[in-house]
Amino acid sequence: MEQSTMKDKYAGSWEKYKRFGRYELFAVVGIILISILLFPIVFVLKLSWPVENLAFVLLFVAGYFHYCRYIWPCPRCGKRFNGSLGIGGIRDECQYCALPKWATDDDDDAS
Repeated sequence: MEQSTMKDKYAGSWEKYKRFGRYELFAVVGIILISILLFPIVFVLKLSWPVENLAFVLLFVAGYFHYCRYIWPCPRCGKRFNGSLGIGGIRDECQYCALPKWATDDDDDAS
């Protein structure tokens, strides 16, 4: 039983990291769709919808989730996975303990 609990001990942490990435992507796609579809419709039909406010909120949401990925703690060592100067989502391994990105347990580590 202990073997099954030790296997995939980092999987839950990576799932949360992926979820933050999806939320960030949805916010960016929302901003793009608002810019391409809603702004022209609101302008042509002369509606008084607060579309600018929605785009502004989505911009902050995208920034928030990108920041969450930027400061993401490594599942193994607990330090920032991307290092002190890393860009969220770019690194392939932890800058401190060399845990590969998406590794589900210590057996996935090549070192």
